[in-house]
Amino acid sequence: MEDNGKVLNLKVKKKKRFKRRHILFSIIFIYIICFFTYQAFQIISLKNQEKAQMDKLQMLQETKESYQQQLDQVSSPEYIEKIARENLRMIKPGEKLYVNLADEESENGSDEEKVEEE
Repeated sequence: MEDNGKVLNLKVKKKKRFKRRHILFSIIFIYIICFFTYQAFQIISLKNQEKAQMDKLQMLQETKESYQQQLDQVSSPEYIEKIARENLRMIKPGEKLYVNLADEESENGSDEEKVEEE
């Protein structure tokens, strides 16, 4: 009978060891799943941030391009001449500036004027 008791004791010990290993592996497996799930959410979050930053970069590049075109336009001699004629009433040598005063008073400062070359 003692042999039978020892065998039962060994079986109980093996079952306890198996349960401990099973619990330990289960905990490790759950930890690994949680870790990879967290990492997946981090990757998704970072990709969303990257997309937002790329959209912002695209918008800024378009704005920069628009400003560059404006700068090129403002720097052109034709534009400078146009602004000088319209806003500053400058004329080229040999030209005469005609201002219609009636139109100017009725339109409150509208600059309709004629330039005639001699």
